[in-house]
Amino acid sequence: MEIPRLNLAVVGAAIGGSSLALLRARAGARVALFERVAHPRAIGAGIALAPNGLAVLRGLDLEPALRDRGRPLSSPRIVDDVGRTLLAPLLPRRGDGLDQLLVIRRSDLHRVLLDAATEHDRIALHLGVEITDVTADASLRARHDVDDTWRSYDLVVGADGVRSSVREHLDVGARMRASGITYVRTLTAATEAEGVEAWTRAGIFGSLPLPDSAYLYASAGSPALRAALAARDLDALLERSAPGPARPTAVCDA
Repeated sequence: MEIPRLNLAVVGAAIGGSSLALLRARAGARVALFERVAHPRAIGAGIALAPNGLAVLRGLDLEPALRDRGRPLSSPRIVDDVGRTLLAPLLPRRGDGLDQLLVIRRSDLHRVLLDAATEHDRIALHLGVEITDVTADASLRARHDVDDTWRSYDLVVGADGVRSSVREHLDVGARMRASGITYVRTLTAATEAEGVEAWTRAGIFGSLPLPDSAYLYASAGSPALRAALAARDLDALLERSAPGPARPTAVCDA
């Protein structure tokens, strides 16, 4: 079926689901975008958008709004545990703003996408709606308050995360497997950030700038870091991952 005639259901209105809904609606499809949470907000602190991602967002006319909220990074580096450069990616030199990474809070990215989906006349956004069943012929059952109604579509896309209700009800061959690596992500009031990612024996550590803060992340790759994380011992976690004066002063999830 051609996209302009497609009646599409997207389950999950986070960054992936909202982006897909906007892209398909721009191509002419009718999209029903379902989200179980009545008042969604993004979790995960920050994100670095690469040039290819920015090109997609520019195609959706969202790049200016994101640049207002983010901070460009034109010379990212990967270093070792003593600061020696391992990799300095050669970003394309285009001169149109797509030759940079853009570091932004996930909550800001999510809000821009969700606002655009809300305003699009070919997207019907359903917040606070739980999907209780999905069939192979692209029908789904959605519960809202006391209603439990079947709805039929041409295609159902599951963009509802690790605990996907779509994947739960359909055997599509997808298998979840834990990576064994846990990441800690935080926003800090300190504005100094080196714009680098360090690959060390203890794990991977990143420090990326935002307009009014910094986005820090670390993989709990060593036994000491895993123990501190399991004990929810923030002081021990900071001591083992980011010694020195530039330590997070507040931990946020959005």
